[in-house]
Amino acid sequence: MTRKLRRQFDRVIETHRQDFVGRTWLFEEIHKWATKDCAERTVMLVGGPGTGKSAALSELIGGSSYDILVYYLCDAKSNLESLKSSNFLTYAILSLAGNPELRYQDALLTDLGAKSVEEAIGSLGARRAEGETVLEQFQVYVLDILRSSATPCADDDRRFLVLDSFDEGMLEENRADRVPILICRALQDPKHPWPEWLHVIASSRPHAEVRTLFKRVQVSYEVIDATSERNKQDLETFVNERLARISESPLSKTDGTGSFSTVDKSLILSNSNTVRRTLVEKANGNFQYAKLVLDHVEGGKTSTLEDLERLPDSLEDLYDTRFSKDFSDGEEFEDKIKPLLEVILAAQEPLTVRQISAVLGFATASKAE
Repeated sequence: MTRKLRRQFDRVIETHRQDFVGRTWLFEEIHKWATKDCAERTVMLVGGPGTGKSAALSELIGGSSYDILVYYLCDAKSNLESLKSSNFLTYAILSLAGNPELRYQDALLTDLGAKSVEEAIGSLGARRAEGETVLEQFQVYVLDILRSSATPCADDDRRFLVLDSFDEGMLEENRADRVPILICRALQDPKHPWPEWLHVIASSRPHAEVRTLFKRVQVSYEVIDATSERNKQDLETFVNERLARISESPLSKTDGTGSFSTVDKSLILSNSNTVRRTLVEKANGNFQYAKLVLDHVEGGKTSTLEDLERLPDSLEDLYDTRFSKDFSDGEEFEDKIKPLLEVILAAQEPLTVRQISAVLGFATASKAE
């Protein structure tokens, strides 16, 4: 599971970084927090859906000089297992053990009487089955070991845990197994103090439960306001660079089967200023909205100014419009698509075609395909 999560996280980070631009102002604020002597051990990026929180953290992880010991994404869309604090603990231990500069691995194996990291992780799982909590293990086998055994930093250096999407982390059904709750409780417990040099960079939507959870923790909040002028400037830069890339891309594309089709770029080539202005206005500061529309422009699905002007004015309505268009036959959706989605969403792990056909009552796997 841990290797799967690492591959998933790396794919997400790479995707976010491909089109990343701007956010200089945000990184400057994070740098101020990261380099000053402040009471807040945690900085949290807060913004609505589509405002670029995860993209900013991805750029921080992949493109900054910060000493990031562990990065972790609570990603309900891709893998529900990422929401479990027990999986976060395992992931964090493996990340720390793989960093020879910390001298963490030897201390962990000594404390647990284990011969390998895998054996240590197995031992922790057995202890949890006997009643030991993830919080206790995080405090003793992560925080305490780092505080007592890790190579000291220079006085002005810091190391970081980067945790994305605390709001999604609160979707884990078992409250005791939620990553944000683990981090919050660990930050509050004076019996297991954090190393002075270890800090947390996190993100969340404006989630009432997350804000309530951290109200007793000293947190520096950096708000991404979609309506602010600096966010608008970043969005304009993003749109301009994507439009430039689209105009320079090949006129033909493959559909994955070896067949090629011609992409109509007349909308971009002849009306780039109008497209940019209209899209920035429609997106209203939302990067995800702009990205989805630009993907359709690049794929030839939005090819006229009329198409662009008819688009709805919010991300939610854009999703609804696209969904209605893709599934215009309501009867077919109810009979074929909805049952399939219900099975996939209910599953806790990937399903084979044979399993899906059995659940849906198909006589053969070929019919499911």
